[in-house]
Amino acid sequence: MENIFDTNGVFVNTERLVLSDINESEHDEYIKLLNDESKKAVAAMDNINRDAEKELNACYNDNEAYFIRLSEHKENTVVTMTIRENGVFCGYCQLRGTDKKLPEIFVDIAEENRGKGIGFETAKAVAEKARGIFNAEGFKALIDVHNAPAVKIAEKLNAEKNEDIVREKYGEMYDQSKALRAMILEKYGDDENNPMLPLLTQLATLPEGYIIK
Repeated sequence: MENIFDTNGVFVNTERLVLSDINESEHDEYIKLLNDESKKAVAAMDNINRDAEKELNACYNDNEAYFIRLSEHKENTVVTMTIRENGVFCGYCQLRGTDKKLPEIFVDIAEENRGKGIGFETAKAVAEKARGIFNAEGFKALIDVHNAPAVKIAEKLNAEKNEDIVREKYGEMYDQSKALRAMILEKYGDDENNPMLPLLTQLATLPEGYIIK
């Protein structure tokens, strides 16, 4: 893989952040972030999954293997996000399929740094830098329908909704889940007393697609 980082391992700097090459020394920070996300996902489906502890342990093992793949850049380009003034880890950004015309961009931010505009700052800087490096025509993002902050980032980047990129990844499953979710919402509504909310949450794991030009 072509080295896209400078001699200090930096991909790009922003006003508040240093976006740099992933380092194995950041293992604990990455694993905490990944495990926190796994806990939320399993908890959201607690009424469906009768063996949540087993599911969670499997996620933890997968996260360890995932970090190794990330650190070796075997599947994508990964940059670590740290605060410029104190070097504190605050998340990471991935670019998947950089050999394609529309690489996929993904940002994951540590809980304590959310709601501060860091996601937008990162996505904007990485997209601008990567566009020239990889000759990308744009970027695609797959976003959970309930992830309002991520949707807001996409909108601020003037992204356009695109179902085709989701259907390309999930095939018929996307249309089937969308139809089932619509049917459940029509029958039960979308409020906290909805007995079908656990299932709706599970269905929401199939995201909406956005293209950033």
